Amino acid sequence: MSEYHEILQGFAVEELHTTEEHRQALRACAELLLTTSEDFATATTLAMLLLANQPEAFTPSEDFLEQHPDNHPREYSSPAGYMAFFLLYLAEKARSAKDIAGEAATCTHYSTSCTGDLNLCNKCADRAEIVIPISQMRYEDIPPYHLGCRCKPILIQARE
Repeated sequence: MSEYHEILQGFAVEELHTTEEHRQALRACAELLLTTSEDFATATTLAMLLLANQPEAFTPSEDFLEQHPDNHPREYSSPAGYMAFFLLYLAEKARSAKDIAGEAATCTHYSTSCTGDLNLCNKCADRAEIVIPISQMRYEDIPPYHLGCRCKPILIQARE
């Protein structure tokens, strides 16, 4: 079992109303993205496979929609487009968790920074100043925080 697989299994994936069987399929697709490539074309193909038989099986929870109103499926070109972005989000979250956990021997905390620049969106601006102990890492504290989020973890080395 890969480290990514273990990390993905730990994710509650409560953003979606779906069965555990569908969550397992979602996790498997995210793991495939992590181990092969992380591009939108691959994510779209996997999303179409997920949605082929039961498109309504993957709908966002009310809490997720309330916190992220612009991440509603209606804002995307199709249900497959929405699921592709969701798969990329989940894959990147697993990658961040692995990166954070992998540095626990030399780093004690992490924070968040937006990739390439300091232009954080309103959803992430408050999180940029928070320093989180690696030992207290939780799913909701791992960047990215929403679909299309550009935030990455910034690891903070232990001081002696």
